[in-house]
Amino acid sequence: MKMLNIACGSRYHKDWINIDIIADSPLIKKVNLLRGLPFEDNCFDVVYSSHYIEHLSEYNAKFVLKEAHRILKPGGILCLIDLDYNCLSHYNIPKKLKRTLFAIMKYLEEKANFDPYVGRKLYSFLYDLGYQDINVDVAAHHLIFGKLKDADAFNWFKKLEVVSRKINLQFEEYEGGYEEFLEDFKRFFTDPGRFTYTPVISCRGRKPLL
Repeated sequence: MKMLNIACGSRYHKDWINIDIIADSPLIKKVNLLRGLPFEDNCFDVVYSSHYIEHLSEYNAKFVLKEAHRILKPGGILCLIDLDYNCLSHYNIPKKLKRTLFAIMKYLEEKANFDPYVGRKLYSFLYDLGYQDINVDVAAHHLIFGKLKDADAFNWFKKLEVVSRKINLQFEEYEGGYEEFLEDFKRFFTDPGRFTYTPVISCRGRKPLL
């Protein structure tokens, strides 16, 4: 069985063909996916993509998926995994903080080709390509309640720090700018009464035989 892992990152396996724009292991082949997949038609039994489509514009996402469709054998499996409503599902969050988080994600969506809502689109991507036996699973990627775990604190605070400093957002609702925003988020996020989750959606389908 011949299997392809698209945009594998640090998750690759010796039994798969692993491709990414950065190849920091002999098991990874360097490929710019936006220039097409360097494989013959109908040559893979499985094509897999996890947490990659969210980093593409919808145009580029459809291009990459058409390429995946091209190289997949008839009857082969295409599996897509990505987040939905990424970093936006919180309860007991102050309204000003909520608006600012949405503003950050909107900026990323419009200026950085980051799609925080791509998970809900995966089914339609496969359906529009004519896939059969499509199956969808939904689980919690982030599920945070009660006392904040050290790993969750580090991941979320670092994520906000890196993203917020890279984008040209003025944090207009905060007189103290980014620093005041970050402190507001930390107060909210360390409160054991808050609830945060992000769904991860897995969608797989079978390429038609004809």
